[in-house]
Amino acid sequence: MNHRTYSDLPACWRRPTTDRQPTLFPQPVEQLLADVRVTRDDLRRWKSLGWLSFDVDCADTLDLPQEKEIRFVRRLVVAGLGDSQIERLRDGISRPYSFDVDSTAYHFVHGWVTPAIEEPFDIVDAQVEEWLADLAASGDTDRLKGLADKIAEHIESLERAEHESDEEHEQG
Repeated sequence: MNHRTYSDLPACWRRPTTDRQPTLFPQPVEQLLADVRVTRDDLRRWKSLGWLSFDVDCADTLDLPQEKEIRFVRRLVVAGLGDSQIERLRDGISRPYSFDVDSTAYHFVHGWVTPAIEEPFDIVDAQVEEWLADLAASGDTDRLKGLADKIAEHIESLERAEHESDEEHEQG
């Protein structure tokens, strides 16, 4: 099965996305290599195998996406996987491999995945909509009218505050 074309992921998973956001304070190469516990020789080898998207010898500092890439490849290597196994695992993802190593995992059916994170308000909205539908299905019009009144009060309060703010700007 080719995981790149397998698009029917369960709702709890999504494909990992590469982090390309540079950081304000990149780290000196030697400091980062010591923190991650790899050597320049490791990185040179990984670059020659196509596992890294950058050449460590051309940099004085490394950015967070490059650090993530190093950490991702390092995890594959220290897991005891051979080069050919790593090559096969790389097949389902695109370079650079600057993924969050704490949330990216290999799923034996779906390939590389990361948890799908819903926006908190999306979750709340779905729950509220379901709750309102349950109230309607049970015929609880009093509760629905009470909620409608509270919502109308909040809307009116916001509109009043907005109107007062507009008047202050016009006078100022």
